Formats: sequence, C-alpha cells, structure tokens
Amino acid sequence: MIKNSRRLFVDCQVFQHNTWNRGMGRYSLKFLEAIDKEETIELTLILNKNIPIDKDRIKAIKQACPSATLLYLKLSEDPNKRGGWKKLQAICAAELDEQLGDILKPSDTYLIASNFSIRYCSAFPTLECRKAVIFWDLTPYLQWADYKNTPDFEPKKYFAQFEILFAADQLWAISQSAAEEAEFLLGIDADKITNIRGASIRNMDEKNRRPKVVAADTHFVICPSADGPHKNNENMVRAFAEFNAKVDNKYKLVITSDFSEQSKDTLGAICADLIFSGHVSDGELGWLYEHCEALLFASKTEGLGLPILEAVGAGKKVVCSNIKVFKEISETAFYYADPSSPESIAEALDQALITGDDWSKKKKEYADISHNYSWPTVAKTCSQLLTDELKGRALQTPGGRTIWYADSDKQSLSRDVAEILYVATNGAYDYRVMRPFRYTYNFPSYLLDMGVATNGLDTTQPTSSDAVYIIDDSEESAQLMLRALDKPGTLVVTFSKSRTPASIRSYLKRLFDDKLAYGKFIELLELAGNRLVYKSELPVRGGKQFVEEVAVIGKELMKEGK
Repeated sequence: MIKNSRRLFVDCQVFQHNTWNRGMGRYSLKFLEAIDKEETIELTLILNKNIPIDKDRIKAIKQACPSATLLYLKLSEDPNKRGGWKKLQAICAAELDEQLGDILKPSDTYLIASNFSIRYCSAFPTLECRKAVIFWDLTPYLQWADYKNTPDFEPKKYFAQFEILFAADQLWAISQSAAEEAEFLLGIDADKITNIRGASIRNMDEKNRRPKVVAADTHFVICPSADGPHKNNENMVRAFAEFNAKVDNKYKLVITSDFSEQSKDTLGAICADLIFSGHVSDGELGWLYEHCEALLFASKTEGLGLPILEAVGAGKKVVCSNIKVFKEISETAFYYADPSSPESIAEALDQALITGDDWSKKKKEYADISHNYSWPTVAKTCSQLLTDELKGRALQTPGGRTIWYADSDKQSLSRDVAEILYVATNGAYDYRVMRPFRYTYNFPSYLLDMGVATNGLDTTQPTSSDAVYIIDDSEESAQLMLRALDKPGTLVVTFSKSRTPASIRSYLKRLFDDKLAYGKFIELLELAGNRLVYKSELPVRGGKQFVEEVAVIGKELMKEGK
C-alpha cells in the first residue's frame, strides 16, 4: 500500500442490474475507472454472489479498473422471502458485518454506488468506518404525479432506501442541483454533501460504427432518452413532429435506449419520423454523435445530464430543457426550451437547426465545459473526501420524547415539518404518524417506510408523557389534538392563533354535534397542560428558509427536552 493511501470499498451491485447499459451504470464504471487511476486510493469492488453477472461485464470492469480487487459477498436479495424490504436491509447489514469484519477498518470508506434501485438491496455495514453514497437525484420524489402509478415502481422499497442517505457520513452528489435537492428537500447537512460532478461516459477508445437501423445518408437529431415519465418523451416527440413538418420532414429523430412496444406505439402514433435504435454500443453512439445535426434532451428533471456532456464532447448543438441542472452546466451554450411546452421545444429546434445565427458563439463555451466536467477532476475530489474530517450531525438512537404528526393523503405541512425535523434533531425522537384509513400514496412520504415512524394511535406502543404534536389543518391533526387532551405535551401549530381551521372545525362539529366550539377546544387543551407554539409563517418546503426555520423548531424542542 502506498504511504498515506486510503481504502475504498464500493457496493457495485448497480453493475448486476439492467442499469449497466444506462446512465447510472455507465457513470459508475467511468467513475471507478477514474478512481482506480488515483495512486492514493486502494479500490475494492463488491459484487453479490447471489445475483448473476455476465462474463462480458466482469471483463469490462476489470479492463476499466485493472488495479482494483473484486470481492464477491453473499448478500440476500429477495425481500419476498425475507419479510419485506426493511427486514432485508437489516439482514444485508448483518451479512456485511459478518463477511467484512476482519477486513474493514475505521479509516476505510464504504461507498454505495447506487442505492435507489429496487431490484437489489444496498445497505451499510454497522462496522465502524466512513459511510458514503453517490447521490444521483430525487427524480421519482420530484415527479411524483407521474411515478406513483408507474408499473413496477414500488414506493415502499424506494422510500425505505432514503435511510441510506440519512445514515451516510458523506453524500457525493453528481451535480449542485442534486446537492441542493438533498439539502433543501431532505434537510441533510450541507457539510455532509459534496458536488463531485461527472463527465462524458462514452468510451472514446471504441471505434465509431453506424447502427444498422440508421441509413448512412439520414439527416437526424439524436435523443438519448429512456422509457421513464421524467424523460418527457411525448412532449419531445410532439415538438419534433411540429418542427419537422416546417422543413418538409427532412429529419429523423433517433431515440436510443430500450423502449417497450407499447411506448413505441404511443410515440410512433404522434410522429412517423422516429427511429428506435434500442441500446447502442459506445462505437454506435459515437457514430450517432458524429453524424447527428443536434442533440434533443428536454427532460423534466435530471441528476446531471450526461448526454449533454457527450454532445459537448462531440461539438454538437444541444437543444435541452431550461431546468436548473442544465443551466448549471452553462447558462448560454445551449438552445433552451420549456419542457412542458412542445411549442417551446419546437422553437428551440428551429433556432438550433434553421434560424439561429449564434452557434459559433455558443460552441466557444464548449472548451470550458469540458474542462469543468472531467473524470480526473472527479477522482481528485473524491480522493480528498476520503481524508477530509467528517462534518455534519450524526444520527442518534431514538429514545427521548415522541413526535406525533399528521400524514394525510394530500399535501401535509405536518408531514413536511416532521420529515425535516427528523434530520434537524439528529434522529433523536420516536415518531408516531396519523394517516387516513385508506392511504394511497397520493403524496410522497418516507418516515414510515424508512422504519422511523409507527403507524396509528396504538396504545400498546410505549410513548413519553411529554409528547410533541405537529398540527396542521387536517382531520388527522384534529385526532392528535384530541389525544393531547389525555396525553398533554407541546403542540407545534402551523397556522395562526387567530385562525379557525376549517378541517379541524368540521371534525369537531361531526364529533360533538356543535357542542364544542374550536375556541373552547383550545382552552381545554391548555387547561389539560398543553403548551401551544404557533409557527404560522413557515415557507413552502423546498428551500433553504424552510429547512432553517424547522431546524430552529428542532433546537427549541431539544433544549426543552433536556
């Protein structure tokens, strides 16, 4: 071992899944290839013996990381036989402890390359070591209206994996936008998060060759998409059809990646000038970039935007959505469009390919972009992270007061506050949640599926006598207020003292037949020994101010609990 080197153990189950051919798997391989070249890092790649992996993939991994050690561990992978996802996580952690107990040292770092796949289970060992995770994005969380009813998407598994993010000592975010999602939507310490960026994931050593489905004389726009709702495929195809009609259908739209037959039929019914190439090799992708007229990549949300970096490397025009993560790469080098508007995307295509006269100016920025997004830079950043002093708050073992909150099947301010409080108070509280009898995941919620909260007013559950109730204007909050009459504590009320909340008033009217006015109910709560704290000016979740103000609530609660 080189003097002052550090050991990095990486959960590489992402390579044993169909993400191997997509951005997540390809980024992971290029990332590890760059890490393997760092002389100060001793790299061990962990694969799961219980999940098959093609010999060609093993060969590619060894070629990319010739200095790395491949370590095969037996890790459980079937939650249907193991009592559910949460049970599987605990089993995997115990299996890691057993198999790494004589290997892993406190100075080592255990990195999870991808924790959000629901086809395998990633967990941290409980052994003493640094714990890190590559943080991609919160796409299903951000695009919940599209994802909640998507076939094969399983919310309970997805949300259970949030625990990895909170338990990590370090989040290695692939963009500043992703870093801010973790900080402002989840409340994770900014000190724990580092933007490591990324770079083009195309293998430049593979010789370019034309895909058979694309004729040599085809004029085309490339669209490296995927069969997922956040990719915005229908709007992009509608926009392309509108633009192409103005130029006598001169172009084809070559859509890479694998799509279901149903998706192909749906998109093909919108526009006839599509070519579905399926998965393409690096050489075929290189040919497509070499011969395309432009890149079309108008996603609703992304963690980074790897196709944009590939198009920049090929010196091609980029038509993309005007979302924050793409503007992070460059404010002016691309042709931007509103992803929700096919008309806007069509106009951006027109500017890029027909009417725009600013291409030479835009292309001059490409050199700076390529310099800023390079794998050697990523590797040096990560090498430093292995030796940096750990910062941020560590999660504690719950055991103090209990926080009760309302998780209604609609937008819930009580839930928003509780979720940020979980991190702001270092996980020091027990949580109880009031949900409707029929809960359908209309809004994303994760504390229960992480195993942090307990569902319902179960009287058999031990609770502290001095509870905290987070109250918003919902029927579930009204039930919590009734509980506080018998079990008094602190009520954090998210509306003003002078307001008469409609949902709570309606619930009391049904329960007491107009015999108990809301004002009298508040008097009874105070007589019972409850302390009401009004926090009526809380901003909307998703920004720094919300996180900071909830953190203030957490500090007040923890101070009182001493």
